Amino acid sequence: MKQIQVRRNVTQPERAIAYVYIGHKDQKTLQRKMVSSRAFCAGRGIQLVRVFAGIEGSIGAHNPGLALRKALDYCNVKKNRISMMVIPDFRSITGNADAHSSLSAIHFDLQRNGIKLQTIDYHPNEV
Repeated sequence: MKQIQVRRNVTQPERAIAYVYIGHKDQKTLQRKMVSSRAFCAGRGIQLVRVFAGIEGSIGAHNPGLALRKALDYCNVKKNRISMMVIPDFRSITGNADAHSSLSAIHFDLQRNGIKLQTIDYHPNEV
């Protein structure tokens, strides 16, 4: 008797990373933004793969410019698997002009690799 295998077309969930920025070492704000990012993804069936944090005044891995660059590099290296970069608010990208690339350059870098930039909260007064 011949066995027939049925292939199911299972859609994989979107995979995202999050980048959060805080202007100072405030654990409550950092945690709030991380929870917000996780809840946003969970509520939409998006798999949040990794969270990058930039903390103003930090050196090393949490330096805002370095953390953002690492997030972008991670997207590019894993471009076949990451489809979205989630940020809690525009301040996450534009919070410190000296430490961050321009928003348009970041958006272009992501778009070039088919990755969407998704802002959770848009507050025009924060930009």
